Amino acid sequence: MSYLLSLKLLSLLVGFVIAFAARRVVASRRRNPRRLPYPPGPKGKPFVGNLAQFPRMYAFLGFHEISKEYGDMVYLRVLGKDMLILSSIKRITDLLEKRAVHTSNRSQLPTVELGGMGWNFAAMPYGNRWRQYRRAFHQHFNQLAIPRYHPIMQEEASIFLGKLKDDPAQWVTHLRSLFGTAIMRATYGFDDIGKNNSLIEAVESLIKRLSLANIPGRYLVNSFPLLKHVPEWMPGAGFQRELREIAELNQKILNTPFEEARAKMAGGQKGLYPSMTSALVESLPDETHPDNTHAEHMARGICAVSYIAGSETSIAAAMALVCALANNPQVQKKAQAELDAVIGTDRLPLMKELTRWFSPAPLAVPHSTMEDDEYDGYFIPKGTTMFANVWSIMHDPELFERPFEFTPERYLKEGKADSAVIDPESLIFGFGRRICPGRHFAEDVLFVFAASIISSFEIGPPKDQEGNPVEVKLVTRETGSVAMPYPFECFMTPRPQREPLLG
Repeated sequence: MSYLLSLKLLSLLVGFVIAFAARRVVASRRRNPRRLPYPPGPKGKPFVGNLAQFPRMYAFLGFHEISKEYGDMVYLRVLGKDMLILSSIKRITDLLEKRAVHTSNRSQLPTVELGGMGWNFAAMPYGNRWRQYRRAFHQHFNQLAIPRYHPIMQEEASIFLGKLKDDPAQWVTHLRSLFGTAIMRATYGFDDIGKNNSLIEAVESLIKRLSLANIPGRYLVNSFPLLKHVPEWMPGAGFQRELREIAELNQKILNTPFEEARAKMAGGQKGLYPSMTSALVESLPDETHPDNTHAEHMARGICAVSYIAGSETSIAAAMALVCALANNPQVQKKAQAELDAVIGTDRLPLMKELTRWFSPAPLAVPHSTMEDDEYDGYFIPKGTTMFANVWSIMHDPELFERPFEFTPERYLKEGKADSAVIDPESLIFGFGRRICPGRHFAEDVLFVFAASIISSFEIGPPKDQEGNPVEVKLVTRETGSVAMPYPFECFMTPRPQREPLLG
């Protein structure tokens, strides 16, 4: 009897598997009626797909190697998730720019939901809510609005130079304070260094923890969303506790500085310079208005995004600049001469080469397709995550001669800007409708930092026992989508004619 029962159960199971497989085949043919192939890529294994080929660390380097074998558009399938690696300007332009209306979505990961990041419009799905948040943010950080924050940048740069003169060994700490405080003051109007530092530390912790949680394959809940309903106390549900702690940190970052800034305004304490929070609070509808709750939630969200979205990339780029200057004294001297002579437009090549040589966000924030699509004879499924490998393009020897050398002169021809050379700024801030809305603030504060340190200090590498310079190595770690350099040793000495100006 038990044998017959087992046979019946086995038959039912086989029938279920066959029916499920047949349903998937029919659905696939409906979605892809022309039977187009997927883009080229390595063959995957049952169930896990290309999990073995997906790089767990330094993904931009791993994707670069895969692209060498399969081309500038590579298809992967990892634990049921479709992915596309784009490694050329043509593919990025075709798919993320020209087809932006279909490729501007974001993959909705359960870790983002459980981690309490629903307020972050950078991670929101493409749609009306995202447009509202982005439009509100853009009003305060568009190119015409940025000059109102220049006094803050200049003040913080001056404070940074004074700290650097007094304690050059802690240059990384001073640098992080410069960028973090400038953004905090522009956003919340805080002039209290201690308050700024506590917020900066909280945000840095959030970025690190959330980036680890979102590594593909780290938590199965991203591949099997039903697991998000598993209670925290069950064995194997440790991810629930980690994401709950991240969500609590998120709420602190979202609400605490906003409430403190609003309380200062209510007490008649306004910062010396305008801030985004003060402008947003003053424009909120009356508390009895039906739109008040939505408007306030949006205000809290876009204020919190202003730091989270931009601080790490700016800090990473600034550290890379210090490394480049320490290893290239001839570049440093030329930049100093240009700044001393107050040459405006000729200062651009240095910054362009910095963002080409060192890409702080080597993989742009991934896009996601909103519907099934056909492109160049291939089928691209709805929900495909698209990675644009910016690093690979910036280091393509066919586009840039000697791509691993720091050579600002590559952007000049006969002493003038060479428009034939690809402008890194067209790639480093994202693409299409998802281009970074805070890019103008990031560009200006990075330039203020560069101009300040180059004009005021001599930067050099450490020396060995014989007194010979030792090349500074730029070693990075990944914090989310950012390649953050590890701290390194270098020497910073005030230039003789500038020392009296450093406080």
